[in-house]
Amino acid sequence: MSKLGDMAEDRRLKDQPRGKVRHRGDRTAGPKDLSFMLATGLHWYALLTRAGSELDVEALLTAEGIVAVVPVRREWRRINRYVKRKAQVRYSLLPRYVFVGFGAGQASDYDDEVRAICSIMRRLTLVQGVVGWDDLPRRMVAREVAVFLRDLGEVIAPKWQKHVKSGKEFEIGDEAQITAGPFEGHIVKVDDVIGRQAKVTLDLLFGGGAHNVLVPLANLEKSA
Repeated sequence: MSKLGDMAEDRRLKDQPRGKVRHRGDRTAGPKDLSFMLATGLHWYALLTRAGSELDVEALLTAEGIVAVVPVRREWRRINRYVKRKAQVRYSLLPRYVFVGFGAGQASDYDDEVRAICSIMRRLTLVQGVVGWDDLPRRMVAREVAVFLRDLGEVIAPKWQKHVKSGKEFEIGDEAQITAGPFEGHIVKVDDVIGRQAKVTLDLLFGGGAHNVLVPLANLEKSA
């Protein structure tokens, strides 16, 4: 990890406005358009942020016109404990890291990029370091970043999971436990999802063999 954070610490603490910087990164924002980032030959770096501040840093840098992206996964979560309705909420796939890209539409050399990173670190106390070696930021391999963002830049949970208990989500093919109804307590294999019901394989002690039955998604949770 680079020591640029140590070099700029006093200046950053002096310049950064005091107080919390929370909720600037909208956790329920719509999907981010990554096509521009994939198509443009950017020079990428990885910034290290304070824990839980990835989306805040992404939003602050984006507002300044800097290309910044947090690889995220979207999960269905209740808005609050008083409302049963769920919304998609973004969580960082790489906790504490934000990718920043330089050189969009203009020439950019390494020295300019290092100065830009130093400027970011001076202005934002939420940014604590940058990935590098020999005390200098290290450019990431652009092709690898492009492949990563294409495949994992935004992992979206299937829509049917909004009807599953939060924290108990399962995927098709997983084993799940039936939590209510005539087959409560049985461990089943989830074969498919049809509307708000899951098609499962249930092994019964009576009647012999396996049976396919439909179970409400709300009555299933991932088997421990």
